[in-house]
Amino acid sequence: LVASEAELNAMEVSEKGIGEIIVSGNHVLREYFNNPEGLRRNKIFIGEKCWHRTGDSGYLDQTGNLFLTGRCSSLIERDNKIIAPFIYENVFQMIDGVEMGTVLSLENKLVAVIELNDLSKRKSVYEKVEDCGLNFEKIVMLKKIPRDPRHNSKIDYAALKSELNTSLY
Repeated sequence: LVASEAELNAMEVSEKGIGEIIVSGNHVLREYFNNPEGLRRNKIFIGEKCWHRTGDSGYLDQTGNLFLTGRCSSLIERDNKIIAPFIYENVFQMIDGVEMGTVLSLENKLVAVIELNDLSKRKSVYEKVEDCGLNFEKIVMLKKIPRDPRHNSKIDYAALKSELNTSLY
């Protein structure tokens, strides 16, 4: 529980450090209808000021530009670093032969999961994923990564984790 502006400022991450994005201003609702748990979980009150926890992660560069790095719930802490799978999802989609990909922590192992759109490029995709800057303990190629039923462009992470052992090439 944050009780003062000083405590809130102490939680701020360093430049380019990834953290949760919180917002305040006239546009921020101060309460939820019949949802005290949501209010407790998502709002920070300091005096008259109400901050909203967005659940999104990001970082500020030296000029104050905000860069989104995905949902806080998907962040992976590894070797005292924060890994944002969203960043690598975008990197993977730029690799020729990849339809979609992500990074997961499974059984304490850092795993790249890749959906190919061209099976003939499997070897070159594997090599490019290996060279993307993370030390993956495993790279998995799937025929199809499960999508969120509401948003076909988003990964259904729970379904993906449950399917990993049965959908391998």
